[in-house]
Amino acid sequence: MCVSGFEIGNGWVLSLICILVSYLPMLFGKKGTKRLVDASWISPRGKVVSGFLMILFFAIMVYSVFVQIRFTGVLFVFGVLLFGLSAIGTIAAYTAYFKAPLNQLVREGVYRISRNPIYVCVAGMMLGIALMCHSVIIAGITVLQFILQHGIILEEETYCRTIHGKDYLEYFENVPRYLLFF
Repeated sequence: MCVSGFEIGNGWVLSLICILVSYLPMLFGKKGTKRLVDASWISPRGKVVSGFLMILFFAIMVYSVFVQIRFTGVLFVFGVLLFGLSAIGTIAAYTAYFKAPLNQLVREGVYRISRNPIYVCVAGMMLGIALMCHSVIIAGITVLQFILQHGIILEEETYCRTIHGKDYLEYFENVPRYLLFF
């Protein structure tokens, strides 16, 4: 479909799923959502970066309106797998997060293999979209987001060390920041 010289694609369907998986669980998290969205520990610079990250996220969502899902090829298959596994991982991460007592460190479920599974899985969903749509732009913005997000994650780790002390240090030493050895 073409509107004023712009072709409307079907990539928005994937972005809608990504938004729903990324944000809908927060409606059911009750007190856990309050803890999840608490940004009181973020530095002023980190708050600016966080705002920019949200702009980039929604830029991908808007841009996806103009891209087509390419239903053939190896990239599509890898994209579907990455997107699907990442969506399941995101839901599992939210479930573990919301089940954990508010004053305790989250260590159950996917938090046993990553200290930041929500960040990792949402990035995985966006890279899955990039693969399924053969979009270098979406992939590039996602990588940029993840690089910028790293600074926020480092601030969060400092905060967690302050709040949870030895428990966090033990967790920090035994569970990778992202996945595997990262």
